Amino acid sequence: MSMLQDFWCTDELALHTFASLPAPDLRNCAQVSRSFNRISVQSVLDQHEIWNAQRSAVLQLADNPNDLDGLSALLLSVHVKSLASVTFNLKRVASLQSALKSFHKMQRLVDRMASLHTVHVNWPSDTYQNQPISDKMLATACKCVEEFLDTIISKGCATLQFSGFNVFASKYKLRKNPAITAAETPRAPTAERLSFWDGARGYLPSRHTRAASDVLSPLSEEGNYSRKPSRFSISTPWISLTPSPKLSQVTKLTTFYADSTGVFRPPFSQWTFALLKSSAVTSVSLFLHDIPDDGVESKLILDRLAEAIPDVTTILLHRASNWSCFI
Repeated sequence: MSMLQDFWCTDELALHTFASLPAPDLRNCAQVSRSFNRISVQSVLDQHEIWNAQRSAVLQLADNPNDLDGLSALLLSVHVKSLASVTFNLKRVASLQSALKSFHKMQRLVDRMASLHTVHVNWPSDTYQNQPISDKMLATACKCVEEFLDTIISKGCATLQFSGFNVFASKYKLRKNPAITAAETPRAPTAERLSFWDGARGYLPSRHTRAASDVLSPLSEEGNYSRKPSRFSISTPWISLTPSPKLSQVTKLTTFYADSTGVFRPPFSQWTFALLKSSAVTSVSLFLHDIPDDGVESKLILDRLAEAIPDVTTILLHRASNWSCFI
């Protein structure tokens, strides 16, 4: 009889039983006791193949914020206190409204953690680019993402990786003013063009000692870009993520990955460059497959990077098909 009781009390059977419960019942079970909380949360994480959330958690976020996905399960947990590595994947989030609710939940999770080392945010937001977005919605979105990113940095994140982040980028354009146009480097004739690696090798190190006099500083975003006018308003106010004045006091960032150049263009770039300039970043990994075709803008992005990360020792460049703009 004792062996039978031990069998029924095993975690394996409890996890199997809890996994068959609907989401509302699982939420209720998580509030019964610490033991029930651990089992009910893990039963959801098991469905997403997350075996040890504190060590590594890849969270595939649901489009419906009310679904009990991995993120929602961790928000219910009273046991997970820190995250060594977490990936927030918004690939399935099809609407901007759902994405903003997801960012709010992501911030709540990060804010509860005692420490956070590595964060990867995958936000393939191309589907929003052709949707009409009001100034109010744009401001709300920027504020939501800004608060999430600030919370990540405040928790001591050492490695930060961005994927996607192209949303709203099409609503900003580079100003064709004399200062920026003068900074453009003439392209070499086709017959004399070098490979991308020959052209890019040493670009950042050769420019990291000082910013060129004809290149605006990373924080003068409004001087470099303007928002495209819309049919709904005559004047278009500048809206972007605003860097926190406490960045330099709280950041522990040393490694930075960008799988898209979207984070180096408005409305995200002002926050990104301020973070890089405030941090002791020594390693960067850049995917330049979507760098702007405009040679002036691509050079501006690289010049601003050179100014923001003067102490970088390792630069990895990937998928740079548009290499001619560097020559």
